[in-house]
Amino acid sequence: MKKCPNCGFDLNYSFAFKKIRSDYPMAFQLWTPEENTKLVQLLKEGNDINTISTLLGRHPTSIRKRMAILGLEIKEGVPMEPKEDPYKDLTAEEPFVKQ
Repeated sequence: MKKCPNCGFDLNYSFAFKKIRSDYPMAFQLWTPEENTKLVQLLKEGNDINTISTLLGRHPTSIRKRMAILGLEIKEGVPMEPKEDPYKDLTAEEPFVKQ
């Protein structure tokens, strides 16, 4: 097992990615327009970040980052309408992490 000489972090990235993907199946995958729509819908229904994370198969931090990208805020319990997705032209044909 290869470790970082400075901090001792396990550099076996393949294992780390497999572990993360076992907890969050959609980790490292591009967001689809359908997922954006689902995110907005789940927020409007009053779901919290952890529930949305479980339903979408993504890490809670990923949910928060996506909310920021789409300009979503929760004000008075209701999310604002999303702004245009700056990454909409990217395709999911090439995953971020090759499997």
